[in-house]
Amino acid sequence: MATSFVGLSVFLLFFAIRNPHLAAPIFIAFSVRIFVLILSHIFLTLPDSTNDAIAFENVAYELSKLGFSNVVSYYSGPNSYFISWVIGLLYSLLGRSELFAQSISIWMGMGICVMGTKLAGALWGRTYERKTLWILAIAPWLINYSCLVLRESYIAFFMLVSCFYVVKFYKKNKYYYIMASILSLLVAGHFHGVMMLGIPLLLILWTWRTYSKLLSKIWSNGVKRIFSLPVTIIVILGIIYISYALNIFIPKLGSVGELSGEMFISAIANRSLDSGAAYPTWLTPTTASDLITLFFPRLIYFAFSPFIWDINKFIHIFGLIDGIIYIYCFSLIYRNYKTINLNSVAMILLMVILFYFILFSFGVGNFGAGIRHRTKFLPILICIIIPFVPNIRVINNRISHIEKY
Repeated sequence: MATSFVGLSVFLLFFAIRNPHLAAPIFIAFSVRIFVLILSHIFLTLPDSTNDAIAFENVAYELSKLGFSNVVSYYSGPNSYFISWVIGLLYSLLGRSELFAQSISIWMGMGICVMGTKLAGALWGRTYERKTLWILAIAPWLINYSCLVLRESYIAFFMLVSCFYVVKFYKKNKYYYIMASILSLLVAGHFHGVMMLGIPLLLILWTWRTYSKLLSKIWSNGVKRIFSLPVTIIVILGIIYISYALNIFIPKLGSVGELSGEMFISAIANRSLDSGAAYPTWLTPTTASDLITLFFPRLIYFAFSPFIWDINKFIHIFGLIDGIIYIYCFSLIYRNYKTINLNSVAMILLMVILFYFILFSFGVGNFGAGIRHRTKFLPILICIIIPFVPNIRVINNRISHIEKY
């Protein structure tokens, strides 16, 4: 366990030496996470530190009892307990230690800080790296999930890696970057199968990039624009057709060829938990047409809930604050859409986020789970809006003024 923290400290030290302008925020990020982790072992009960977090660690321990070779044979591909399989492998070699399992989450949390900084720099220039790192360092939910044995930090990290290689692919036009991006999504998909549904988006990007460059050499921009939409539609329909032909399995829904409106309705109803954090009952579809009429309301609830009328426990106030933060983030996107639209890669990442938000909006039935799931995409969202986040200058321990950007 101690070796894990020492190794992470050495890695961050080298990172700070190579990037002296990022030394302070990376030190704060690490210190805050270690401090919160220590408090959680003394008296502090972190949000979401029960149920799944305990179950994942317990399953990892039970697996580790089988021995390393047997744990390896228990690999079953993408599933909810893949995190337990990974930790179980390490437990079988090093012995059980919850603190060690949490240290891996801290590794992922610090990886989020590093990769988020690199992604922001690749998108907008190195000028925005420091501000990005400061925000990622002190974001409360990112700190929280960096200290728990949960999948959020793992998924957020590999999503950032995938997006970073998307940017590299778009700028360098080297196809091994798109393959690295797909590989990162595959790893993220092992922790939560829905993440793999982003792979068709990357294939569309690959096809579109190749098609656009080829077409630009043959026809004028005007002709290219006329044919771009039909070709994109053909590519999407082709991917859908191949998915049906291969009968690809979608976690928690079933095979593509067997999907139906009734199956979606049943899955959504089963995930609409009867609890203090449940969505209003009118958001649960009962007919196939409800899947269309409730599309935007469920998307809004996933992105921004809980709202003031949903609050019935004190802890829900923290969710309310989180929802307000997302409202602010998307308001920045709305107000600066023209500028973002000039950055083609930023628009691609924005479409990726919206794609996953749509997927999760129909897979989540309470705002407690919604907060966990949307946290996976918060680092990417921050990287997209970072040029428009106001700068706060502190002089003599007092905020002197706030600059827009």
